[in-house]
Amino acid sequence: MGLTSACGELTVAGNKLAYQLPVVIVSRSTNSPSDTTSTIPLVYLGGGPGAGLGLERHQIDSWFDWYHQQAMVQPLILMDYRSTGLATPQFNCRPFNMAYRRSIIGSARAANEDLFSATKNCVKIWRSRGFVEQDFSNQVQALDVARLMGFLGFKQYSVLGVSFGTQVALELAQLQPKSIHKLVLDSPVNSSKAGVNYWPEKFTKAISGYFNQCIQFDSCVVSQGQMTEYLAKLKAHPLNVEVKRWGEPGVWQVDVTDGLFLNSFYNALYSLEKLQQFGFIKLVLDQQEQEQEQARRPRGLEKDSIAKIVEAHINETLTPNFNYFVYYANQCLENQPYNREYYQRQITQSPWQDYLLFDESRDVCQLFSNQPGIDHRSITVPAVILSGSLDPITPVDDARALAAQQPNVEFMAFSGIGHGVLSRSRCLHGALPAMLQKGFSRRELNQNCDLLQ
Repeated sequence: MGLTSACGELTVAGNKLAYQLPVVIVSRSTNSPSDTTSTIPLVYLGGGPGAGLGLERHQIDSWFDWYHQQAMVQPLILMDYRSTGLATPQFNCRPFNMAYRRSIIGSARAANEDLFSATKNCVKIWRSRGFVEQDFSNQVQALDVARLMGFLGFKQYSVLGVSFGTQVALELAQLQPKSIHKLVLDSPVNSSKAGVNYWPEKFTKAISGYFNQCIQFDSCVVSQGQMTEYLAKLKAHPLNVEVKRWGEPGVWQVDVTDGLFLNSFYNALYSLEKLQQFGFIKLVLDQQEQEQEQARRPRGLEKDSIAKIVEAHINETLTPNFNYFVYYANQCLENQPYNREYYQRQITQSPWQDYLLFDESRDVCQLFSNQPGIDHRSITVPAVILSGSLDPITPVDDARALAAQQPNVEFMAFSGIGHGVLSRSRCLHGALPAMLQKGFSRRELNQNCDLLQ
């Protein structure tokens, strides 16, 4: 059965500006627009904050593929958040973008000072043009969705939130509990564990958790000892590699330090297929030990392997489809400010403490307003929470704690899965329609799904 898409735009008022938010509705071609109001639609709230959904004309086919993969039958509602994707106005600032690029591929200390200075200048420029942080709060973005659904005439709808989208979904459940048929929260952000203060804990748990699990299942692509040894090698002798740019011609010349390499390993945990690339470390260290007398190292293999690893990390981090200015505006507004005592205590408990140092004098959140949101202690809307055991940024323990606060939630944690369970777990392809039913339980899942107890 064929699919069709309808496109439009929602205009919403900010404190000083109006925002135009692009909207796409994907549905079965047999249904006319008037017919869709009789079916409970699904609103998709993507990650970020700062990420667009990919609503350009050439990207819609990927949403058709997703619709088929998930065996959807109801209308799918897609809308970019404010100043992301195709939404306008775009609070982009070239000096900030260039400084952020240098902070990823340049000298850490100098780059952080550069980024702080550029951010300060860009905040000043955009404030003069109507930028207000409160326009990017979780609650405001939830209200945008509520306005859209009211305008479309849907009295009830379901919501799928992924990563940051789960925070917007929970706001919606607070604002319009009677309008929400069902929530599916994939890789949920627990607001009580969000922000810079919890970064050392999450980073440590993510990397240590991988090594603990891969030892248990004899699946380690590299051991923690080998990783530590290789980081020491890079710390003493950073390796210069050429990194291809995605979406634009040319290459970057990058000095791969131990810090950049470890961050690439951390980011590989989002998608476990990338971890296989780190297996070269064993070969490099083994060959180095065998040929120590000749002081020869397999530099060709080493440089090629590292280039592939950091190419993915750097290009995905520097994607033009992500608005980091919006990211900071939201995160600095919503999360608790830096707490030196708490942060330092977390560092001392981590074997990776050298990579977790934080310069509070260059904390960009000093430049934005702070108005922490409330924790969602309890919602009445029926919900399914999905979490991956290897998720590096929204850990399974945080998801489990969030689920324990809710009276009407089915919680499922999947072994060996990273961030974004629905997209990573093949056993869940086609399971979403069942999850959107109020009586859904884990018993209805494919028995091939590897669930944690």
